[in-house]
Amino acid sequence: MEAVEHPSRDEAERRPDGSEEGRQWKDRSRVHAVAFKVFDTMLFAGEVLVDFFGLEKSPYQEHIDIARRQRKRERRRKRMLDAAQQQQEASVIGKMEAPEDAEEDSGDSS
Repeated sequence: MEAVEHPSRDEAERRPDGSEEGRQWKDRSRVHAVAFKVFDTMLFAGEVLVDFFGLEKSPYQEHIDIARRQRKRERRRKRMLDAAQQQQEASVIGKMEAPEDAEEDSGDSS
């Protein structure tokens, strides 16, 4: 019986299915994957920090927000005043029409 020789590691790395180029490619691929993951994580952390510290906002954003709130408050106040004025006018018109109805009712019953 003949002894079966097992190929050495160097020989296995040079074979077509486990060639040196294939091994280098796998190593480069792993390095690229790790580098991409690190870069992606750093990018995400940067976005979170920018959002946390408010660096993406305009330096005048606070003033813009205050002006918007004031305009909104003013519009709401104006609508309330208009509604109150319309209600008051309706009340006055109702009082003006009520005496006419009362006179018509009293004139018919005599």
